[in-house]
Amino acid sequence: MSQIHKHTIPANIADRCLINPQQYEAMYQQSINVPDTFWGEQGKNS
Repeated sequence: MSQIHKHTIPANIADRCLINPQQYEAMYQQSINVPDTFWGEQGKNS
């Protein structure tokens, strides 16, 4: 069984990210649960 390794993100990198881990998780869940809505919104934002 493989192990999951989590690494902390250095503050100087995290400060420049477009989204935070909570936003990523919310977006990921929406993409799984309601993909048509998620990708429709992403298409409008591009």
